[in-house]
Amino acid sequence: MNFHIYRPIASLNPFVKHYYYWQENVSGPVQVPHHLFALGDQYLLFIQEGSLSCTPAGHATFQLPPATILGHFSGAHQLHANGPVKMVAVQLNAYGSRKLLGLNMGTLTNYYRDLTKLDNPLWSELQTQLENLPMPKQLCACMNAALTTAMEQQHALKEVDQMADYIMKQNGNVTMCKLAELFQQSRHTLERKFMEVIGLPPMLFARMLRFKQTIKALQQMDHLQWQTALEQNGYPDAAAFVRDFLSFNGQPVNYFTYETESTAPVKNIVNMLLEQQQEVAVA
Repeated sequence: MNFHIYRPIASLNPFVKHYYYWQENVSGPVQVPHHLFALGDQYLLFIQEGSLSCTPAGHATFQLPPATILGHFSGAHQLHANGPVKMVAVQLNAYGSRKLLGLNMGTLTNYYRDLTKLDNPLWSELQTQLENLPMPKQLCACMNAALTTAMEQQHALKEVDQMADYIMKQNGNVTMCKLAELFQQSRHTLERKFMEVIGLPPMLFARMLRFKQTIKALQQMDHLQWQTALEQNGYPDAAAFVRDFLSFNGQPVNYFTYETESTAPVKNIVNMLLEQQQEVAVA
């Protein structure tokens, strides 16, 4: 596997976070790098070779076109690649897609949009350029130039960038009442703007951020310290965290199925919630 990570020029910050180049010469089904797609971020995908399909929880599988904007996923999903693969992924922050494309992001939740069918010819031209570009040597310069041009269109963010940044600074530990008070807007207006600019309700976005922060904390702790991490990140109990894990990942993390005297109750919660999911799926 050939995998490279690049940082964009500073003028694209904070909207554009990373460029990824992934090449896999194996034919047939190949595993998508687990660190390629992060919860709460959005992605532009440019596929030069191979194919990529996606199966969101509760939705039918769809195949992605060669040049794609991939919307936020509100729950667990699986990505499937068929090699040999050669592709470029652009990691954007929560409102980066709106800034670059000006789309109503609520129409892309758990879905995608073909970039070549947008009115702006920049994206079709970029896809053609990437297909003929010496990779990965000239990738960064090419992407910087194209995204700088896209940024010049000045698509309105309607203060949602400020709201999202505040939620991120709080690691997702916020309430709708607090947001409404800070930004002097009604709950309905906040949710409508968030759906349009980000594609998620503000409280679901906050849950994702809180979940990500908790996972980072747990990875640095011994099994016996899990309760401390949950409390520090705003989870009232282990069951609330496990529900988020099953919601966003679709399966329990090994951390909470590793049984000790301390974690045995949590393992029971995992098993109970999995049984509930299976009952719903069968019904």
